[in-house]
Amino acid sequence: MKYHILFVDDEPKVLDGMRRMLAGMRREWIMSFAEDGPAALEIMAAQPVDVIVTDMRMPGMDGAELLQKVQERHPEAVRLVLSGYTEKRFLGRAFPPSHQFLSKPCSRDLLVSTIRNALQSRELLASAGLRALVGSITRLPTLPEIFREISQELARDEPSIEKLGAVVNKDVAMTARLLKLVNSPFFGVSHKILNPVQAVNLVGINYLQSLVMVFATFDECDVSIPGYSLRRLLEHSLRISCVAGRIADLERAAQDVRDACLTAGLLHDVGKLVLASNLPAAYAEVVERVRRESRPVYAVEREVLGANHAEMGAYLLRLWGLPDSVVEAVLRHHDPCGVPPGFSPTLAVHCADILDRELMVIHPEYFKPQLDPECLRRSGLEGRFEQWKEGGRAVCAGGDVDEA
Repeated sequence: MKYHILFVDDEPKVLDGMRRMLAGMRREWIMSFAEDGPAALEIMAAQPVDVIVTDMRMPGMDGAELLQKVQERHPEAVRLVLSGYTEKRFLGRAFPPSHQFLSKPCSRDLLVSTIRNALQSRELLASAGLRALVGSITRLPTLPEIFREISQELARDEPSIEKLGAVVNKDVAMTARLLKLVNSPFFGVSHKILNPVQAVNLVGINYLQSLVMVFATFDECDVSIPGYSLRRLLEHSLRISCVAGRIADLERAAQDVRDACLTAGLLHDVGKLVLASNLPAAYAEVVERVRRESRPVYAVEREVLGANHAEMGAYLLRLWGLPDSVVEAVLRHHDPCGVPPGFSPTLAVHCADILDRELMVIHPEYFKPQLDPECLRRSGLEGRFEQWKEGGRAVCAGGDVDEA
């Protein structure tokens, strides 16, 4: 099976250059080329398109408007921006409906690897319907006090990058989308950014202000599902981030590994935000069955929805171009035993999740996961769990945790 890739640019010479540059990919892809948004939509209406790569500044229908229409009509398609137009105010319009940004000039290797990685994300989520659901996402809930804290800091005469990064780090949705942006090739960084303070510093104060406004237009936190609490889910995610970071410290992990532990811990349940926010009725059934049957939430999710929150979250984050170490930890945070031996963010997040549910006061009807000793033994870290547990006690002190 060949994937269908659609390239859109109003400059015929640019499209001709792409044809020549990517001629060798015809063994792997079917490629179509369109000179404007309406022509691109006609192609997509006539035949399935797996990936659309569009310029931003085009006469008539610009790239942002095109991607919005593609998201509405063909949500299963991967949506990439390839543009030399760098006005950040303009790009803010394209942020919600796009998956990744690429900047012109773009090398063949970078373009091909970005498209391939996006296509490989499909292996994480078998259901075409759920892939379309992720592709149609217009909201991930954020608590209003997060917006308020950021807005208050931005209103100061000299906003603090450190304080803004710390506030962003409190929130799963905002962290995920900010890292999506800064890790796109558009920003031209030579390595993956996993630290929210670094991300805020990279985008700058003025652009962060515009991003907050973009987020606020489609973020709502009024998901009303009995037994589901966004606030407790976010508090749990923040604790997992802190505990995973503490475990990394105890293992004297390198800074990039520690950053991956912190980020993966915060984002490990982002798939629950996707499911609860976009399929509230189905997710209400999941929550009710988890309570009634005292079974793992990921098992019930798979029965009811056809996939679990770990797969949903990993699919979304890979589409957004986050590092493999974070995607792998999110995907396997319930079952890390297939990862290579040695310490890893996947193992840290898995153990932090177990520790949190062991140390916290939880509802007795919830399924309580247990650590598989073989998992640590195969990783060469047998006997380390008790020390990690002591290190996590201060982080997990007090409060309830919501399994759903």
